[in-house]
Amino acid sequence: MKRRGKIFLFLLIFLCLTLFTGWAAKTVELLNENPPLIDLNAAIQEAKFGKNGNETQQEGEDSGKEPGKEQKKIEIKVQGEGVWMDDHRYFSLDSLNTRLISNYKFGDTIILKDDYAEAHFYKEILSMLEKLNSERGFVYHAD
Repeated sequence: MKRRGKIFLFLLIFLCLTLFTGWAAKTVELLNENPPLIDLNAAIQEAKFGKNGNETQQEGEDSGKEPGKEQKKIEIKVQGEGVWMDDHRYFSLDSLNTRLISNYKFGDTIILKDDYAEAHFYKEILSMLEKLNSERGFVYHAD
């Protein structure tokens, strides 16, 4: 008799758990289907597409660069304790600093890339770029 009671209790618990966990529940649906939340066809027709989706420059906005001058990206790659800029290796940070000052024009961007650099050497170059940024307004990005 005790065994029957345990089996009955087990079946009752199993039945309750299946009902409470949602085995017999409906799928999730929106309560109100009319009108739809967004009309994608209308949104696509009204969108103004640019190079990067809808990020086009509005008329009359200033792009920040001078007419007739092209912005240049200066890439500095640091590997180990060596540093390269424009496929030329520099053996001292002073020569790199001098070359940056002579080549940099307003609006250019310096990109610092870490190619398995030694941490202390990379930090020296990063601090040099921060100093140039604060003193002369050089724009740089570090990877």
